[in-house]
Amino acid sequence: MSYYHTANQLPHEILLSIFSELCPEHEFLNNTYPWLPKEKGAPGPRSPHQDVQALDWHQSTRNFREIARVCRTWWSAAMPILYSNVAIRHIGQLPSLIRTLERTSKFHFRTSDDSTFDRNGSEDSEVYLKYGYGVWIKRIHIVTFVPREWFSLYRMQLLRLFDLCPSLQSFSHRPALDNRIPMEYRATILHVLTHRVPQHLKKTRELTVSDIMLDERDMGLLKNLSLFHCLTQLEIEIRSIYDSQGLANGPTSLLEDEGQLPDNLEIVLSTLETLVLRITDYRDYLRLNKLTKLFSFPSLHHLTIDCYLYYGPNNLPVTQIELLLFTYGSQLLTLYFGFGFKGSIEMTNLYRLTSNCPKLTHVAYSTKNFSIDASAEDSPLSQPPTIYTSLQHVTLLIHRPLQTFLKKYDARNLNNQLLSFSDRSTFPCLSSISVVDPCWKGNDPLIKNLHFHHFLSQRSISALSKVGIQLWCHHGLSEAWPYQPIDEISLEDYHDDESSEVEDEPLFSDSLSSDGEFDAKGFPYDTFPLPDKMVELREGELLRVFKNIQEWMG
Repeated sequence: MSYYHTANQLPHEILLSIFSELCPEHEFLNNTYPWLPKEKGAPGPRSPHQDVQALDWHQSTRNFREIARVCRTWWSAAMPILYSNVAIRHIGQLPSLIRTLERTSKFHFRTSDDSTFDRNGSEDSEVYLKYGYGVWIKRIHIVTFVPREWFSLYRMQLLRLFDLCPSLQSFSHRPALDNRIPMEYRATILHVLTHRVPQHLKKTRELTVSDIMLDERDMGLLKNLSLFHCLTQLEIEIRSIYDSQGLANGPTSLLEDEGQLPDNLEIVLSTLETLVLRITDYRDYLRLNKLTKLFSFPSLHHLTIDCYLYYGPNNLPVTQIELLLFTYGSQLLTLYFGFGFKGSIEMTNLYRLTSNCPKLTHVAYSTKNFSIDASAEDSPLSQPPTIYTSLQHVTLLIHRPLQTFLKKYDARNLNNQLLSFSDRSTFPCLSSISVVDPCWKGNDPLIKNLHFHHFLSQRSISALSKVGIQLWCHHGLSEAWPYQPIDEISLEDYHDDESSEVEDEPLFSDSLSSDGEFDAKGFPYDTFPLPDKMVELREGELLRVFKNIQEWMG
């Protein structure tokens, strides 16, 4: 039989390894620090020395579905990889995924003696047979638009999704919420946890929460972060309180730093190692002070601050960041001022912000906003800043295509900074420098790239090479990919009905007809939680709507 020939005879572990190489890790799901060097095969961020081209996740998923359809042996090796990283880009995909997880979990629970899925009676086998495909899901990334009409259903499905994924390690929640959704519900993940805590929540290690206002209501909701007992990485997107016309549309108390918090509200995240703060409006930096007072991060080592830096009369943005670094700087190993960290009127000395960070090994910053020379007011000229002695890797961020940047702006600043890094008395441990260009394709050393000979002085290149410092260029964060529009809407990405031996069930059950007990049109959209019958009804309607859209688009 052909089943016993060629690739079908390969052990499951070997097939799994082969397929893993065919479908490398999706950068946008784990790319908080793409500029950190990393040895091949080691855990953590990828190295800028490696090829970190943005993956076409949509096409990769489709290709892997085809691999899974070849035969049963390939199916059992491919499906865990296909489901390990899940991206929800359209709201109709969420109920489709949930129905598939529910259907397969019921099937495998009923057929627990199925030798096809036997794993020597291990605990993993029992978990797999109980949860079906859900046990394979390690990372979920949600970037879909959520209309108000489906918001209550969406919140119910988030809770159900947590229940169905016992192995979930990373959950990134960055949806685009309908402007009609009330502001008190926009911190969606934190809000639903006040209703019920899913049983597998404690295992999640990475979490992204968006639309955080940091008003009194959010401060109470943020306590739910302590439910994630194993949380090592947290990303918080602080929502702007201003509308498109620049008018405040949030609580007016957020416009001032009141300096007061409710009693006994300190939130301690004892296992957190990585914190990412994204501030979307330059007028919101005052809330950094509230965040500093609200949380305690005893294990914090990696910090990203991504905000629009703007200098007012009192230089307040830098002051607020200094206060944050004064609190946690002694713990930090990496400090990343992100791509959005721009807009400054004048240049700030990097030493001013890093003077309380004596253990830093990696730093990333914009050459437009920062200089590295220590001025007399920052540090005695006779004594080089000790903060720089521990640095091993530096990333210089360029906010526009590198050649355009160097043509429009004077390249002298970049060359001077590169030249400064060659001073081994100040940077004794520095081994590599990366110039990050979001539009650059490839990762060739700059010294071998002819384009840069026109812009970088031979003096700076030679000085770095002479002291053994590598100079690299690589493109920017590929995590921006999920925000790009996708022409094709698919509800079938996580709906498996061809690869497995599970009997097909109708996508819409008879109980979801328009003659049901509930009238969805008269149901308040903001009601939460929804009764089970209403969840089933609304879910069926949502799937029908998006299936019709898919058919209409061809």
